[in-house]
Amino acid sequence: MTIKLITKGKKPEEKIYQGKCLNCYSVVQASPSDGRVTSDQRDGNFFTFNCPNCNHNMHIDINDRNQVG
Repeated sequence: MTIKLITKGKKPEEKIYQGKCLNCYSVVQASPSDGRVTSDQRDGNFFTFNCPNCNHNMHIDINDRNQVG
C-alpha cells in the first residue's frame, strides 16, 4: 500500500530561543536545529551548540521562558 496525501498542511514555524554564553557573556538567539537536542525528563529538554563569538559550548533550555517572540 502506498501512502496517499489527502490534504497538504504546512510545517510549523521554527521557534527561536535566547541564552547567554557563560564564557564571554554574549547574548545569543538560536533554534534547536542549530545544535544537538537532548531530552531530559528530570531537568527538561535543552539544545547544545558552540557560541559564535568564543566557540564555548552553550546550552539553552527549551521552554517558554527562553523563547523569543
